[in-house]
Amino acid sequence: MKKNENKGLGANVINFLLKWSNVFIAAAAFVYIFYIISSIPSNQISIWYNSIEISTTSIFLIILTIALSYINWLLESEKWRSLVIHIQPISINLAYKSILFGLTLAMITPKRIGEFAGRVFVLNKDNRIKGLLLNALASISQLSITLIFGITSLVFAMLYLQYDNVFINEWNVMIISIALIVLFVISLIIIFFETISKKLTSRIKSQKWQSYLAAFSLVKRKTIFKLYYLSLMRYLVFIFQFYILLHIWGYKIELLPVLLLNSIIYLIMIIIPVSALSESGVKSSVTLLIFGAFPILSGNYNEAALISASLSIWIVNLVLPALLGAFISFYEDFSLKDKLKNEVIDRC
Repeated sequence: MKKNENKGLGANVINFLLKWSNVFIAAAAFVYIFYIISSIPSNQISIWYNSIEISTTSIFLIILTIALSYINWLLESEKWRSLVIHIQPISINLAYKSILFGLTLAMITPKRIGEFAGRVFVLNKDNRIKGLLLNALASISQLSITLIFGITSLVFAMLYLQYDNVFINEWNVMIISIALIVLFVISLIIIFFETISKKLTSRIKSQKWQSYLAAFSLVKRKTIFKLYYLSLMRYLVFIFQFYILLHIWGYKIELLPVLLLNSIIYLIMIIIPVSALSESGVKSSVTLLIFGAFPILSGNYNEAALISASLSIWIVNLVLPALLGAFISFYEDFSLKDKLKNEVIDRC
């Protein structure tokens, strides 16, 4: 009888905590995001107001940019689902919700560390560490694509284009060298992934960690190639979004220069540790630096449009999805409330 009473008490406690944790996460995300938006300088808002021309074309382009953000995170959701399906099958819908919830947590945690915690929240308790480890493969695939495009663009720019910036002249060799080394190591890991994962697992003495690392051996090379394909699609979506936003803000530039310059920007950004709060400001500064360094590509340099586009893509790709994730955390349970309730009841 007493055991049943303890179970009932445990269930009530966990229901209470779950209910108010969802409220707290959603409220914290809303407050944090609106604080960031309210911190945008008034002169920047004036630039936006004076730059954009409201027309059928601009409205269509804005809608297209937002739609591409949906596609961007849908591709990331499929990457995540393709990995965790080896340890726990989940639907693409649930994977998408977990990605958005992760973005919400990323906005209210240092260095966006909450992003990964949000993803594994949809997994069973025993699979969460495995999920975190598998997620590293998704991150590595995206990093590899960034390195490939970044190195190629930077080498092309250094060899064939005139550049007007001391920073580029002094740091180009170091950036390219580090990027090439990282890319080489990643390439070796991909080529020999199955062999490396099996040997690594066999050398671990802890049975607990052996079971965690065994998840890697379930991932076949076909899945790895799929990750790279999806990462490439995401990368191209990023580039096209920025291209559209530049045109919305009045910067008339061709797609190829945007691809080359943005690839260099992303290459530099991966070596700069930034939080979600500072990401837009840092990226805007790097964007101005790179576009200003290669006048042959950037054409009619438009600083206001570059800052506006950089901030806009941050809002579209991070802030809006994070707000949606906050709504999800408030109204959805990720099919986990019953699981968590049962965990507490079992311990009671």
